[in-house]
Amino acid sequence: MVTKKRLNESTQLLMSQVSMLKKQLQGALYDSSTNSANNINPDIVNSAEYNLVLSVADEIQATNRYIFDIKELNLPSSRIESLFYRFGSLCFFRFNGKLRVGTYAKTGRLNGLGDLRQVKPIDLSGKTYGETRTVVYDNDLVLNPCVIINDYTGTYREDKIIPRAALNNVSIRDQATVYRQLKNSIKLTAKKAVALLDSETQREAVERTISELLDNDSPVMGVVGKGVTEAFKLYNIDTKLDIEGYLRAIESYERMRANFNGIKTRTSVEKKERLITSEAENDSLLTDIYLYDGLLQRQVGIELMKKHALISEGSCKINPLLEEKNTEKNNDRNKKTE
Repeated sequence: MVTKKRLNESTQLLMSQVSMLKKQLQGALYDSSTNSANNINPDIVNSAEYNLVLSVADEIQATNRYIFDIKELNLPSSRIESLFYRFGSLCFFRFNGKLRVGTYAKTGRLNGLGDLRQVKPIDLSGKTYGETRTVVYDNDLVLNPCVIINDYTGTYREDKIIPRAALNNVSIRDQATVYRQLKNSIKLTAKKAVALLDSETQREAVERTISELLDNDSPVMGVVGKGVTEAFKLYNIDTKLDIEGYLRAIESYERMRANFNGIKTRTSVEKKERLITSEAENDSLLTDIYLYDGLLQRQVGIELMKKHALISEGSCKINPLLEEKNTEKNNDRNKKTE
């Protein structure tokens, strides 16, 4: 004889199986559509997408700082700068009469200054070129020369420097963490409305309302009372959540990456009815150093390629958009000084 308890357990088991099949069916439908990420926890998806947005924005920012022009390489400036961003260090050499660019592997020992002496070039598909190339740093002529250009002044880690993409990804992860904390704090503020409820039915109603609240960005939620005849209650969940603190932290990460990329940002902040101009000037000076360091690396490398007959002509300059900003700020400073 089937008891009421066993019948209830069987019903719950069947309901859970139906729910699981429904989720699998929805997952199959989503997989067949353009959006295949619907099977993943929405919080994880949003976090991954936020990281992706920051990474793409950072690469666009970094690859448009310079105009790198070598006609014999037959690559646009943004493509070359994107390679610098991702690999940190590139090797320029000639193979079968054509100028090539790729990564490299160290062979032999370092020279007395700790620089690479000989390398074996590797193209971006992973193919290794058979001949070993001699890295040049001066005008002395050598056989099979190659020129290595770094994205910035840095220390070699065996056969390469740490790419800018890896360095900037540190602050991107931290910024995404702060962003998640901001979202979780907002959700926690809403969930506090559920903590003191004494009815399971009322709790479910409030949670359902909060879910709708978080989806449609409404500042007010409505909850029906315990009884049918009880009045409909409205709650305003606005609190003193320190959103500004989170936003300032996010902005600081954005500004730190931009300054490291050599792009000036708004660093003058108003505090107690005055502007902290000295701090802004210091930040601007560091940004200029980062920008001109990368320019010097590229210009020296191009000159070495000319001297060793790898190319006949080539140039690298700062993006005119950044130069215009610097000129405008210098003019403003001169006017203030006068």
